[in-house]
Amino acid sequence: MPIYPKLLKQIEQLDKEVRYYPPDRFASIIAALRAAPKGSQLYFVCRHNSRRSQFAEFWAHLFNHYFGLNFQIHSAGTVVGPLAAQTTATLQQLGFSLVKGHLYWAEGKGSRLESKLWAINAQSEVPIYAFMLCSEVEADCPYLPEAYQRFSLPYEDPSKVDGQDRAAFVYRQRAEEIGRDLFYIFSKCS
Repeated sequence: MPIYPKLLKQIEQLDKEVRYYPPDRFASIIAALRAAPKGSQLYFVCRHNSRRSQFAEFWAHLFNHYFGLNFQIHSAGTVVGPLAAQTTATLQQLGFSLVKGHLYWAEGKGSRLESKLWAINAQSEVPIYAFMLCSEVEADCPYLPEAYQRFSLPYEDPSKVDGQDRAAFVYRQRAEEIGRDLFYIFSKCS
């Protein structure tokens, strides 16, 4: 399925930006994911699963598809909260398509856009890799027994500017930062 044109332009831009990343950036993550069995689960975890982890989940879906990888992509929070309206708006501005509660990156390729609780089946047959996206979760969740491996990828919380004139700018900035880092990681795993 072809990726939406606006998202392809985002990918072209990200590819230009990550060319200057130092080669050892995210080396442990890349090594672990290269060695991961096909179908491994990647969970992007943040407190409320309403901003950063949503950005990460949908970028990861897009890059998983783009690079032909075979990860199962999810996001979750330690507390379920309402999905931030600015998160949805930002994802749409980036080129994702929202239809009946699902966000799509290509025709027929989408996932439900909702806040979800970290509640993992400990009997999973494939490894679970947890990406902790905020320092708040690191403090609240030092132990996730279901995760085969945890990685810290902290990002500043855009909710700090909710209700302010610059909210749209900050959300877009945070989404692009997360997208840039995940593009780099996924590009090195293909």
